[in-house]
Amino acid sequence: MRLLVLVIGFLVLTAGPALAGPSHTQTRVLVELRKCHDAIPKSADKPFESPCGFTTEVSTLKGLSYAQLLDAFGPPDTCYAADGDWQLPKGSKCGKHGAPGWGFFRLCFDCMGGGPYFICRLNASDQCIAPFWRGTK
Repeated sequence: MRLLVLVIGFLVLTAGPALAGPSHTQTRVLVELRKCHDAIPKSADKPFESPCGFTTEVSTLKGLSYAQLLDAFGPPDTCYAADGDWQLPKGSKCGKHGAPGWGFFRLCFDCMGGGPYFICRLNASDQCIAPFWRGTK
């Protein structure tokens, strides 16, 4: 029994952030972004851009799991590839080389343009390793 407790303790200590929840700062940023994301209208007569887009510092979200991002924002709106290509996600997943992105804007039906996307590049373990803003025009 004592050996089992030692093994579990070792696993928890060596797993580090992978088993830990978001930090206080990460939680604060996620809550702020979620409020902004939830406030985006489902349809718009004129273009709408969230005040969080480009202005909220997202680097603190590095290390979050993809599951935590899905819990906060739902399935991604887009997938951003390293070469600047944009693709539609397949369900809640992006292709092998795509990073999930969530739009923080809404265009009217007949409007042209774009806005800010929160993008997070994931590693092989589905952890966010590079959170950033990218805009479309």
